[in-house]
Amino acid sequence: MLVLLSASLVLGCGGTYRPPSYGSEEGRNIALFMEEFNEAISDAHRFQNSFADKPTQPMKVYSRFMYDVVGSPSIQGDQATAKIQIRTEGGQDKGSLEWTFVKQGDKWKIKNAPLP
Repeated sequence: MLVLLSASLVLGCGGTYRPPSYGSEEGRNIALFMEEFNEAISDAHRFQNSFADKPTQPMKVYSRFMYDVVGSPSIQGDQATAKIQIRTEGGQDKGSLEWTFVKQGDKWKIKNAPLP
């Protein structure tokens, strides 16, 4: 009985877990980039390389938060916008803001990243 209960908790009521699609493969790439950005904000070189140009705020300001893509990014060629959920390390919601991205080579980079 305990095994069945554990299995139902892992799988939920409807079966297997499906991660968000983010609308397209490029949308998923932007979401993966943002996961990497959450790690990059503790390394000056990686942080700097996450931006197409110079960051508008110092690394220490960005490192106060965690970032997640909400919904599906809007992608037009090598330009994209995405709604980014911003929260503190402790999980306090700071709201969502629209960030812009540009694809350089085969990598997405941040073009504009406003903060609360």
